[in-house]
Amino acid sequence: MLEAPEDTIRPPSGQKLGDWMYERLLDRITQGFYAPQARLPSEIDLADEFGVSRPIVRKALARLRSDGLVVSQQGAGSYVQRGPVDVPERFSPLSSVSDIERWYEFRRHIEGEAAALAAERLTVETRAALDHTWAEFAARVDQGQSAIEEDLAFHMAIARASDNRFFAECLGLLREQMLHALSLARGFGRNLGETNLEHSQEAHARIRAAICAGDAGAARAAMRDHVDETRKRVFEGPRGA
Repeated sequence: MLEAPEDTIRPPSGQKLGDWMYERLLDRITQGFYAPQARLPSEIDLADEFGVSRPIVRKALARLRSDGLVVSQQGAGSYVQRGPVDVPERFSPLSSVSDIERWYEFRRHIEGEAAALAAERLTVETRAALDHTWAEFAARVDQGQSAIEEDLAFHMAIARASDNRFFAECLGLLREQMLHALSLARGFGRNLGETNLEHSQEAHARIRAAICAGDAGAARAAMRDHVDETRKRVFEGPRGA
């Protein structure tokens, strides 16, 4: 049995606690301290061990779920889903306006096809994951929160439902770019309060409905419309402005 790594030292000055906590758990998975299929310690135990709050632990676990490394089961805790060999590298960050334009162009095609395949290949398990991430996103929006992590989790659930691992792995590789782009979209629409989040919620509802109905064409169109609308919000301002 592996000894517990000495990784509970507080983060260096300037590093966000959420990022530090994520890196610590990721290191434990990649080093094999938490083996595939193993149950992770509870949020309370992790918070106590690392000296952080439960929301910080929760945020780190959400990132690991988005990376496809951890799966959470309501009432049963979180489990390691994949081993060290599956941990991806990262693409370079979005560093220019041109990068962001091409990012949305890329997403439009990749996520549109992922949604279409999800509609054709949806299973009981992937439907449950889609419903769960949709409910989590809707709940955060109703609470007036930015719901960025939940937004990303919904898109990742669709990629996994495509039953083609390369869609999910691709989005996993581009996690930081996704978060950056979502933050931009939220920021540019902040002056309209919850309006933009409500638009995203409506778009997600259309995408989910098309996938659950098994309509690949409608799912593709709904996803592409959603990405196009988000791009317009960043470059042209919020809808109705």
